[in-house]
Amino acid sequence: MNNRRRVPILRTAAEVLTDPLADEIAARIEKAARRANFIHDSAVRREICVAAALDILAMINSERN
Repeated sequence: MNNRRRVPILRTAAEVLTDPLADEIAARIEKAARRANFIHDSAVRREICVAAALDILAMINSERN
C-alpha cells in the first residue's frame, strides 16, 4: 500500500475511535480477531475480518439514521 493511501485510512481510523460507538466497535473487532486467531487458512481469516467490518459499518449506519 502506498503512503497516499495510508493517510486517509489512518484519519478514518482516528475518526472511528472518537465515535460514540467506539467501545462497541472495539468489542466487535476483538471478537472477530479471537475467531480469526484460531484459523490457519488466510482466506477464511480474511472472510471473518470482512464480515466483522461489514457488521460494524451496518451498526454505525443504523445508529446514525
